[in-house]
Amino acid sequence: VDNVVYNTSLATCVSANEMDKARILLEEMERSEGIADVITYNTLAKGYAKMGYLKKCFELFDHMKARRIVPSQVTYGILLDCCINDKQMDKALEVFNNMKEQGCAMNTVLYTTLIK
Repeated sequence: VDNVVYNTSLATCVSANEMDKARILLEEMERSEGIADVITYNTLAKGYAKMGYLKKCFELFDHMKARRIVPSQVTYGILLDCCINDKQMDKALEVFNNMKEQGCAMNTVLYTTLIK
């Protein structure tokens, strides 16, 4: 089974708000080195953000970086969106500053998220 099949399954769990099952699937993917990628983590983070689980989004972000997965513009957009929806402007500024430090270029989606 490759990461496309796993990521599709993960996205299905997230769409159904089955976040516990999605996390179990992530753990299975992580046991198979090279299967979990930035798309995997972004999919799970998007689910946490949709559910309003800001803390879990950031725990996943830290976990992803610890596994040497490089955050993408999408990753930062999910975190910013989650912070802004939860009215955590200080946290959103922290994400923005971290993004700049890491050299992540801004795009239209990120700018739009910031001006919500």
